[in-house]
Amino acid sequence: MQAEVPVSVTWLNLRADPDPLMTELTEIAEGVLMVRTLLSGDALHSTVHVINLSDPLYDFERDDLLGKALLVEVCKTNSFSEVS
Repeated sequence: MQAEVPVSVTWLNLRADPDPLMTELTEIAEGVLMVRTLLSGDALHSTVHVINLSDPLYDFERDDLLGKALLVEVCKTNSFSEVS
């Protein structure tokens, strides 16, 4: 079973130029994984993708800590090469 789980993003500081963040692959419980998710640098709310590989359903509680997000650099490109 897979689901998009709504999350709140907590900031450690107020940055003038917010950089994007990414969550790491995290095992929340046995067989319950939060996969890598790219988050906007100025988001206060977002969603993360969770996969349950186990048989029983898994219930999240409000204010559960699902993991940490790290600063990342997104490489931007303006050119695309066409395949012929």
